[in-house]
Amino acid sequence: MPVNFSIVTISFNQADYVKDCIDSVVSQLDPGDQYIVVDPGSTDGSRDIIDSYDRIEKVYECDSGPADGLNKGFSRAKNEHLYFINSDDLLIEGALDEIRKVLKKNKEIDVFCFSGFLVDKNLRKIRPLRSFTFSSERMLKCSTTVFQQGVVFKRRAFEGVGGFNKSNRTCWDAELLYDMYEKNNRFMDIDVPVALFRYHNSSITGSALNFLENKANKDRMFFSRYGRYPKYFDRLQMKVNVYRKYFYLKYTITYLLLKIKATLRRKI
Repeated sequence: MPVNFSIVTISFNQADYVKDCIDSVVSQLDPGDQYIVVDPGSTDGSRDIIDSYDRIEKVYECDSGPADGLNKGFSRAKNEHLYFINSDDLLIEGALDEIRKVLKKNKEIDVFCFSGFLVDKNLRKIRPLRSFTFSSERMLKCSTTVFQQGVVFKRRAFEGVGGFNKSNRTCWDAELLYDMYEKNNRFMDIDVPVALFRYHNSSITGSALNFLENKANKDRMFFSRYGRYPKYFDRLQMKVNVYRKYFYLKYTITYLLLKIKATLRRKI
């Protein structure tokens, strides 16, 4: 049986980047794959770019935010394996073929967490990104990271938790993984880079309001698991755990090499 994907991209006023994203996906699609682009009402010419592609399905409906838009996109999914990538991010060349190979060998797994890179506006690599032995407990205690652009999951796992929590406007991707893990879906971390997370001036950043809302969402998930909110020592442990991932040798070496390259680039 072939491995086919239903892929969703949400886009809103991303005319500077959406073509790169769409090209990186369309160029890798197999005949049985499905690509859905959701745009709730861009006014910067994004829709003209999206409309120029025949290979994608368009969803032009108003939504209440990113999570709601993703739910609208995945409601049209036809395939077993689901994936989503934001309009300013990109798939690495050959990524879908690499993902297919892993999925074919691990049919019992429900959620796959691949790796990738944080890149700048010009797609220069800044640092590697990956998850580290994902679990809901480790996520709540900051012992792992969530690289959204590397997550592939089965349709039944997604539908089993009711999709994304559309009221979560800061970490809807992390909450989806949390919910799927709590429902006993089987996870697998694979250190194979498949995507680029592009950081630029108009990226969603940590404003004070966004920070507070994100903290409230994470505290809510913490409470749902432990029946209490994080205390002082919980938060102290979280701060320590944030840096523990840098003790993974391969991760650390890659990060240092990229830092050296960036320093040399600035000196030229």
